[in-house]
Amino acid sequence: MKLKLPALLTISTLLFAGCSSTDSRISIVQDSSVQGCPQSNIKEMVDNFVDRPKWSAFVAEDDNDYVELQGGITYDDQPVDMVLQYKVDTKNESWEFAYIGLNDISQNLFMYGALIEAMCDEVSK
Repeated sequence: MKLKLPALLTISTLLFAGCSSTDSRISIVQDSSVQGCPQSNIKEMVDNFVDRPKWSAFVAEDDNDYVELQGGITYDDQPVDMVLQYKVDTKNESWEFAYIGLNDISQNLFMYGALIEAMCDEVSK
């Protein structure tokens, strides 16, 4: 099959746009800041602390929108796989913490707070 130049430009533009655009639900989380660390947004905190961060968004079985962050961190001097999930309200452009897991083990709100504090400390250096 032989494609003409305009068709190739259209296809490549669509592919580029699809790869470079960020889901608005992800932007709601990434562009916000947390109490106690107003000088940085969450994306800056993550980029300075998390190894290979991967963001995704989905609708769960409860029909709510969620944003998930996966990546590597160091905990107790050991590398661990981390998962954070945020429940997103797209109408109000707000979110709330929903889940933290380290090496597939669910953690509590205290651990989330400690992680956010460590991330803020790192980005403030």
